[in-house]
Parts: sequence; C-alpha cells; structure tokens
Amino acid sequence: EEFNRLPKARSFQGLALTSPSVNSGEVEGGFQVNGASGAENNFTVDGISTTSLVDGKSRQNAVFEFLQEVQVKTAGIEAEYGGALGGVISAVTKSGGNAFHGEIHYYNVNKRFNAGPVERLVLSPADNQSVGYFQDHKNKNTSNEVGGSLGGYLIKDKLYFFTSVSPRWRRTSN
Repeated sequence: EEFNRLPKARSFQGLALTSPSVNSGEVEGGFQVNGASGAENNFTVDGISTTSLVDGKSRQNAVFEFLQEVQVKTAGIEAEYGGALGGVISAVTKSGGNAFHGEIHYYNVNKRFNAGPVERLVLSPADNQSVGYFQDHKNKNTSNEVGGSLGGYLIKDKLYFFTSVSPRWRRTSN
C-alpha cells in the first residue's frame, strides 16, 4: 500500500532514492549510498544477487505489482551482503496463499503527454559566425505496458501459486 502512495519510477530500484543518504547520477554509476560509488552497492531479488559485475547496476528489474517487500539498507549491513560498501537494495516477490488475490494494470507514455522541446540557440554551419534559434521536432516516444498477476492456492494450506506478466512495448524515433 505504501508503494502506491510514493512518487517512484516503475522499478523497485527507484525506491532507493526515497531513502536518506542516497543520491543518483549517471557519471557516478547509478546510486551513491553514503558517498560510495554505484559499483559498491548490492541488489537482490528473493535473496539472489542481481548486481552486474561490469558496472555495479542491477541486472534484473521487477515492477511494483509483483513485489511484497522492498528494503533499502544504507548502514549496518549484515555480513551476508559481503562486498556491499555502499547500500543494499533488496526485493521480495509476492507469493500465493489461502485466499485468491490479483490485479491488472495498464501504463501508457505518449508524446501527447510530454512537453515539447524548447528553442535553442545554434551557431550557423554556413559561416560559423551568425546564430539563430532552432526548434527541434517532438520525438515520437510511445510506451505501453499491460499486465497482471494472480495468486492463490491449489491445495488449501499446502500448495500455493503466484503468476504474473507485464510485457512492455516501446516505439521511439529521434
């Protein structure tokens, strides 16, 4: 319930930015926790490390509709997260239970909802001395995400299931 009320991106890694001492920057390698670089963080989903060995970012993404719990640890990190000198961002996925539960969702990003580019001052390539304002075209950027989940029981008190799907279609032109 708290996930739905927080301003966030579409992935659990976006929750890290709501925690104290966490900053974001592409030059620094993603998330910086307590001044450590992005490569010094640890990302886990259901206890399995998803941290990239190349750049330290999370290799696996999970949308909020599939998550039961997200933890952002910025200090006092347990030994089980060895090598995490920055922070630990961990997610636990939902599971089935003795009651059926589910959801459906649809997200759309479209150029009609985005602001247009602003005029920019450009040096003329003809004489390299005169300048003029140039207006870029609005880029076509459409993203659709349709999905849902369902959880419950196959045998009450013994065998549970949870299934989910959330494909994303994106069309971009520059």
